[in-house]
Amino acid sequence: MPTKITSLTSLGATPADNDVVPIVDVSDTSQAATGTAKKLTVVYFAKTDGSATTVTGGGTISLGGYTVTVPSTGTVAMDGHTHTESDITDLGSYAENINDLGDVTITTPADNEVLAYDGVSAWINQTPAEAGLAEASHTHVEADITDLGSYLTTVAIDDVSDIVITTPADNEVLAYDSGGNWINQTPAEAGLAEASHTHVEADITDLGSYEPALGNPASDGYVLSSTAAGTRSWVANTAATAPTEFRIPLFHPTSTTGVNIATASAAWNSYEGNAFRWNSEMLPSGWSVYLSIWGKLSASVSGQCRVRLYRDGVGEVSSSLAASSNGDAGWNYAESSSFSLVDGADYYLEANETTASSSAYLGTVQLIIRAP
Repeated sequence: MPTKITSLTSLGATPADNDVVPIVDVSDTSQAATGTAKKLTVVYFAKTDGSATTVTGGGTISLGGYTVTVPSTGTVAMDGHTHTESDITDLGSYAENINDLGDVTITTPADNEVLAYDGVSAWINQTPAEAGLAEASHTHVEADITDLGSYLTTVAIDDVSDIVITTPADNEVLAYDSGGNWINQTPAEAGLAEASHTHVEADITDLGSYEPALGNPASDGYVLSSTAAGTRSWVANTAATAPTEFRIPLFHPTSTTGVNIATASAAWNSYEGNAFRWNSEMLPSGWSVYLSIWGKLSASVSGQCRVRLYRDGVGEVSSSLAASSNGDAGWNYAESSSFSLVDGADYYLEANETTASSSAYLGTVQLIIRAP
């Protein structure tokens, strides 16, 4: 006779995982339309230690070899649940900021700094350079490229994809051919001029604005002459165009009244500050040397202002030259006869006045180099 489940003896302890309980499998209707009676081991059930009538009342739950202790008050969260930050009561004591970490020290951080180990005990903020790093955009000197030479010595210019070299010759250049390649060409083929080259007159676009084409003169000795309007032409070298003399100032007063050379005596005064050294190259072949003077005395005195050229260590080399005033107080001019000078010798002027008055004035003294 069948026994009711409710009349069976109570187990009285936590069931073992392999204990069996009856169950109706409603998906199996082979026994009846309502299902088929089957058995099931306890391992598929949550078990308590029996200290509470319900799981939420306290105790433990064993399932699949694991035991969960349920508090006597409250509930147990299910797998896959989440929490908000406020549910974590001690979160702030661990890490709200990076500087809260025990081995991190942040000091006045700036843009693009990194966290780098200081080699002792802490991570600190540093610039990439301080941390021994390179920024994304940076440059290098040649010495930093350790295998640069292996490229330059093994790669030929013709290996570059857009360069085509065909039987190169001396002094050719690399020029773009407008078809997408760089090719070797002579300077002329590339539209260039060599360093040493010439032009015809037609190539000089503004030649006419500088000088008309004069060609060569009709014969030797012609000079280039220009009118006031700027028209240039070759002309014969006549007396009108060729210089006949050169004048070299040996003494020139800074005042129009001249320099008073009077000393109340007829003694010669030396003007060595106006010394010069003669160079024979200054004298063209066949030309001669002369001395000229401008001098005056006061209107009440009749006499002469005189100068002579003196060679250092030798003495007078030109006869004394006098400019006579005859009491007219005006400037008078005098010029010596020709004389010779020694190449490389030093010369200076001496001056005096013949009447030993106190009003004799010396003007410009010149050395004249004159054509025959």
